[in-house]
Amino acid sequence: MRPYFQQQLSLTTYFGRKKQVWPSTCSREYYISFEDALWDLLPRYGVQKGSTLLLPDFYCNDVLDNIRAHGYNVVLYRLDKQLLPDMQSFTTLIAECKPSVVIDFFVAGMPSERSKELQKQLNPDTLYIYDFVHVLVSPVVTELLTRPNTLILTSTRKVSPYFGSLVIYKDHILASANKVPVGYTTVAILKWLVYLLLLRISVVTSITYFAFLADSVLDSHDNLIGDAVNAAPLPKFFLNIHDHLNPEKVKGIRLAQYESYWKELQNCPQVLMLDRSKEFAPELRGFPILIDNKYREKFLNECKKLGYFAWTMFEDSTWKNDKNLVLLPMGGDFTLKDIQNISRIVLKALTTAVQYDTITA
Repeated sequence: MRPYFQQQLSLTTYFGRKKQVWPSTCSREYYISFEDALWDLLPRYGVQKGSTLLLPDFYCNDVLDNIRAHGYNVVLYRLDKQLLPDMQSFTTLIAECKPSVVIDFFVAGMPSERSKELQKQLNPDTLYIYDFVHVLVSPVVTELLTRPNTLILTSTRKVSPYFGSLVIYKDHILASANKVPVGYTTVAILKWLVYLLLLRISVVTSITYFAFLADSVLDSHDNLIGDAVNAAPLPKFFLNIHDHLNPEKVKGIRLAQYESYWKELQNCPQVLMLDRSKEFAPELRGFPILIDNKYREKFLNECKKLGYFAWTMFEDSTWKNDKNLVLLPMGGDFTLKDIQNISRIVLKALTTAVQYDTITA
């Protein structure tokens, strides 16, 4: 059986000949990564060093450390068990720290559903960032740009075989003073291509060893990008490639896969599924489930033994709960038979993890 993992590889599914048509009222730029986009755009929006960024507590510590290393303060507002902003926490922190930037994170592709409430409490000069790193965006997202000082950031590599970060805004801001860092950009792209190649080899050969190698290359890639002092914009050529992505085709695939996962997993008492994810099924990066912390390590190990390279989302974040979030693979690389296989692996791995916890308790 082929090994399974989160990353998408199917170029024929994700790309097409038809180009996306974006409103002429919007400006768009392309960067190596979400973090590179931040380092370039924050100064261009007039956000000074020492300013406070208010972020949801689901952000991983590596990103938070990078933000601090680039001279900004970080304050976190709470997300609840449904991964929605805790409005009491948010309101209190707005009054206390008066942030220059607020980030609204679409966890797994699910909107916070409270963006209007969040924005009402902000000073008009506050930069509001929609974090779409878990969403394969289309021009319809520009409908969110209804107030000045609003920015949309993405991470294409997390939801497609293509790398980079698309930025969308309507504001008139300073031009970028950064040039493309050739060495950094070249190494980042090469590592990404090697990562995808190893995953493809693991699928073609059904040899999981290559998937382990791919994980190692991805770690090296992740440790590289975003750490540069200066931002890494990309030439317009890369933006033109992005415009051939086909989000609408992928939405239909994900909807059928979501329904299959729900059917396979709904009767497992160890799996908590988020009801609100149903509404956003076509947009999801993966099928979201929550499992008990005490089962996490054994569950992940058992999944890998069975050929599914599972991982939990942001286990190094400040978000505290008795659950871990797992995103089960969705997208053009998987048939419904694959979805059933992954579901069975998850159920078997959880059963083993629960039995192991019972024995060792």
